[in-house]
Amino acid sequence: MFDGRLAGLIGSCTNSSYEDMGRAAAVAKQAISKGLKAKSRFTITPGSEQIRATIERDGQVTYFTCTALLL
Repeated sequence: MFDGRLAGLIGSCTNSSYEDMGRAAAVAKQAISKGLKAKSRFTITPGSEQIRATIERDGQVTYFTCTALLL
């Protein structure tokens, strides 16, 4: 749960790419494998609906939600 300490953003409003989201998902996957959870609030912002749909289709959203990141 967010306690107000820090907030981070992964992505951008200027069309973050599928590759960007893939890198973020890889970091989240590593965190899961080590039993880690985010201690700060992070928001994942795909650059378009197409990118969001693609990362959902490819299962990357699972890594974000398992580490308590917001999409």
